[in-house]
Amino acid sequence: TVPGFIGGFGGTALHLLGDLFTYVPFKPLWPLSNKEISLRLFRADNRLINVLFLGAGFIAFVLYLLLKFARISISLY
Repeated sequence: TVPGFIGGFGGTALHLLGDLFTYVPFKPLWPLSNKEISLRLFRADNRLINVLFLGAGFIAFVLYLLLKFARISISLY
């Protein structure tokens, strides 16, 4: 289904983005490119950053549940 594809693709893309922020270089486009990249913003074992990302994911999940099942609409204008 389309929502399943979007969820899977989006989750994978966000995971790669998270890996990009760490100190460890990786090859996001392998096998098309062997170029390793890293933004070196924080370590992967940084507890504060991991808790913040976990909290952001939890909030996004709760908002999804509210929008999906509570029939709440959010107007952006």
